[in-house]
Amino acid sequence: MTDQPKWTPGPWQADGEPWNRIVWSAGDNRVCFMAHSNGLNDERDLATSNLIAAAPDLYAALEMAQLWLDFDGRFDMQGINAALAKARGQA
Repeated sequence: MTDQPKWTPGPWQADGEPWNRIVWSAGDNRVCFMAHSNGLNDERDLATSNLIAAAPDLYAALEMAQLWLDFDGRFDMQGINAALAKARGQA
C-alpha cells in the first residue's frame, strides 16, 4: 500500500436532519461535508452523504483489491488505478 493521503481520517459518519446533512469524522470530530437541502431532494441528499461517509472504507477496500488483483498481472487494473489516483488528487 502507498503512503496514506492527507484527508480527514475515518471512520466517517453521516448524520443530521433532512435539511442539514453532515458527514463528520469520528476520529477527530471534524465536519467533512455539509449539505443544506431545500427539502426537495431529501432522499438524494441522504444517499450522497452516506456515499461520502463510506469514502474512507471504499478507498481502503479498493486499495486492497488493487494489491491482490495486480499480484499476477492477469487483471486489467486501469479502472482501479484511475479511481485511486483520482482519490489521491493525482488525476
